[in-house]
Amino acid sequence: MLSDPTKGFDTFIKKYIDIVISDFQMPEMDGIQLCREIKSVSKKLYTPFILVTGASDPNCELDALNAGADDFLQKPFKSQVLLAKCKLMARLKHLNESLFKLNHSLEEQVASQLQEIQNINRLKGYFSPEKMQKIINQNDSSILGDHLVKDEVSILFCDIRKFSEMSEHLENKVIKNLLDKF
Repeated sequence: MLSDPTKGFDTFIKKYIDIVISDFQMPEMDGIQLCREIKSVSKKLYTPFILVTGASDPNCELDALNAGADDFLQKPFKSQVLLAKCKLMARLKHLNESLFKLNHSLEEQVASQLQEIQNINRLKGYFSPEKMQKIINQNDSSILGDHLVKDEVSILFCDIRKFSEMSEHLENKVIKNLLDKF
C-alpha cells in the first residue's frame, strides 16, 4: 500500500501487480492520471484498476471509466463490496491471462501450418502435380522414397532441355541416377 501515486506507478512498472485500487484525489497525480498511465504501459497484460472517491461530483464515475478504470466505488463503501469486486477482478485477470496464452499458442500453430504450406508449395516445383497431390492427400513423406527422408536434402537446379517434361514421367530414383551421371 502506497500513499504517493508516483511511487505507486514506479512500483507497478518494477513489480507484478494483480489489482490496483486508487483514490480519485491524490497529491501530484490524481487517480484518473494514474489509471491512464498504468493502462498505457500494460496493454498486453490486463491489470484491473478500481477507482475510489469520496467526491460528490456525478461525473467522477464516468471520468474514471472513460480513463480505463474497470470499476468505481463511492465512499463510504462496505469492505465486503470491495473484497467481492477484488475477487471478480482477479477472476477477470486470470481469464484474460488464459486467453492471452491460448492466443499465443494459436499464433504458433498458425505459423507452423503456414510454414508447412510454404514447404509444400516449394516442393510443387520439383515433383509432378500427380505425385504432389498424392503426397498432400496421404500426408505421408515416405512416398518420396527413403533417400529423401532425412534431415538434409541436396537439390540440383540445372537447365537441361526437356528435363521438366521428362521428370514428370520418371521415378525419383531414375531421375537421381540420370543426374548422378552428369
